[in-house]
Amino acid sequence: MKLKFFDLRPFLGMAATIVLLCMASPEADAQTIRFGRNEMTLGNAFAEIERQSGMTVAYNENITDTERQVSVPTGEISLDAAMQAVLKGTGLTYEIRSGGGKSQIIITKEPEKAKTVVPVHYAGTVMDENGEGIFGATVVVKGTQKYAITGQNGEFSIDAVKGDVLSISCLGYDSEEISLGERVMMEIILNEDSELLNESVVIGYGEVKRKDITTAVSVVTTEDIETRPMISAASALQGRAAGVQVIQPSGMPGTSLSVRVRGATSVQASNE
Repeated sequence: MKLKFFDLRPFLGMAATIVLLCMASPEADAQTIRFGRNEMTLGNAFAEIERQSGMTVAYNENITDTERQVSVPTGEISLDAAMQAVLKGTGLTYEIRSGGGKSQIIITKEPEKAKTVVPVHYAGTVMDENGEGIFGATVVVKGTQKYAITGQNGEFSIDAVKGDVLSISCLGYDSEEISLGERVMMEIILNEDSELLNESVVIGYGEVKRKDITTAVSVVTTEDIETRPMISAASALQGRAAGVQVIQPSGMPGTSLSVRVRGATSVQASNE
């Protein structure tokens, strides 16, 4: 903080004399100020306020343009009203501090106001390369927990802020990212993940391409099981595959594990 003092001698010969009306009270609300003209530089306005109030105006030269022209009322006004008028539009504010028997007017930068961000309602359709809507695709506002799932025809809607990024993904398709702007309606095309769809999947009664499978597929990789102690292939599946129950039917030593695939409550057929 740097204290700036001004030489008042050039002002003493001015035709319009600035009259000091009240200096009796050191309190800000008891001070009054009268400016002799309604246009002056910020530095000259500070000098007049110092002269009439008996207080020192302290400011930082890096944030205060003392050559800036300011408009002030010419009538008698309170010190607070004078400071408000002088600092209007400058991005500066003030406070009065007392200490050592003398008060100071401290000029500081106005705190930045928090910007109010209003979410925008975005909507659109996620489609494949043939223009067919993709059901069950996930649309996520990247970096947040906001998400939506596409409907039967690939439609979705989600609230987000301009500049956010939507991440769209679906099993069997390449993921896509869209930066949001002014356009609130959109069509998003996902390309098939050819590498994934060309994988061969071994099922209980043969081998088919992944893209031809119409039912749910659970995958257990070596990364999932390499850190676990295993006594059999069945134990490797325990707790790792959705719809698969691997249980120990009894506590007898050497008893094999029981593996049940979905429908464990079936009445007329075994699921072992």
